[in-house]
Amino acid sequence: MEDRGSMNVEEFAKNLKACDPEKKASYKCLDDNGYEREKCKEFFDAYNDCRKRWQRARQIYFKKKREQEQGGPSFFDKFFGNNSK
Repeated sequence: MEDRGSMNVEEFAKNLKACDPEKKASYKCLDDNGYEREKCKEFFDAYNDCRKRWQRARQIYFKKKREQEQGGPSFFDKFFGNNSK
């Protein structure tokens, strides 16, 4: 897997291919194991975890970007509280 230790949330969120290494590893596992999905569960889990982290990073990134453009939290966040943490 690719080392993303130096990648910050913004870079990770903007990278549309952030989870490609996990995706490629999943496909390689399938190829190597005759498409027996149960043998590749750990690769699928790694890919799914990456996608969840990526989607969360994008939520955070675009929320911060929207707040900067609007000059503060949205009406929804002020009224209902910030539950994104």
